[in-house]
Amino acid sequence: MNLTVNGVDTSIESAPLTSLLDVSFGAPEAAASASVRRPHAHAYTIMAVHGARVGGELRLAATGVGPRAVRLRAAEQGEAARALDDATPADDALASAWYRERTLPVLVARVLADLAEEA
Repeated sequence: MNLTVNGVDTSIESAPLTSLLDVSFGAPEAAASASVRRPHAHAYTIMAVHGARVGGELRLAATGVGPRAVRLRAAEQGEAARALDDATPADDALASAWYRERTLPVLVARVLADLAEEA
């Protein structure tokens, strides 16, 4: 398929074309989040953990730990320390990998505690 956008030919040779027409999600039974910010970060969140209980199952995810958001499957069993099984902390201008490695389990523990209170 050939498509011209602003005078630039953008050819799609072998990529299948698909359309996403509908996405729906059920409301979670409980949800919680925890994040860490620093004053010098100019309102950027350094790292955040979000959790939800849907259909009796716990789901945890973190952002700001590495280059992309990750699901924390190991920590979904209720063990905050296992969050590092699924995430590899990285250095950047806002925080070091060392800091993220020590902070991630704390944030996961906060989310788990908040979800337990909502149970």
